[in-house]
Amino acid sequence: MADPRRAELDSMQAKLASRKSIAHFARAAVAIVWALICAGAFGKMLWDVKLELLEFTTPAAFVAAVLLTYGVAHWLLGRRELAKELELFTSVKKLREQLRLDDPDALLPR
Repeated sequence: MADPRRAELDSMQAKLASRKSIAHFARAAVAIVWALICAGAFGKMLWDVKLELLEFTTPAAFVAAVLLTYGVAHWLLGRRELAKELELFTSVKKLREQLRLDDPDALLPR
């Protein structure tokens, strides 16, 4: 008969394997870099004050703001997921300790 704690451990480790926080942090990083690029383009167009570029300044500022908002939102989601993952990892470590899976003496045949 299988130990129900072992099934619970397998389930917890499967949840940890997904690492949703990494995807959120990656999206945040890419969005923030692109927001900085767009903000730099907006600043350069504003600095030059060329009449032929004025029609591009508002869209550049808007895109930079949207990308920054998107990046910050995903960064906050990533932090929330990371906190959940750290709690789950602590639970997995405690359960592995209870099951004596990391104890070399318990794993050796007698």
